[in-house]
Amino acid sequence: MESFFDMLKTLMTCLTVLGIAWVVALSLPKSKARAVINEVVSWAFLAFCAFYAISPIDVLPEAVLGPFGFIDDLGSVFLGYQGFKSAMSAREERKYLD
Repeated sequence: MESFFDMLKTLMTCLTVLGIAWVVALSLPKSKARAVINEVVSWAFLAFCAFYAISPIDVLPEAVLGPFGFIDDLGSVFLGYQGFKSAMSAREERKYLD
């Protein structure tokens, strides 16, 4: 169980660093660095949403709520799709800036 919490702590540290980098990137003018950071953060967000959707740990557990427990998983899939669209948009912006 301790290894799970160590992994969770590492994951939260990485997400915090990515979040700070993303906020800094948003304050930059349109530049290649901004497009690269936005793309990396979007892919990381997509990975996080996918991990949450398949994770047995849920905000709304299926064991208690039955089929209504899948609402948070469906929301995670939807947000992951939005992250994918954002990553593709950032990739196109980066190609345009080259």
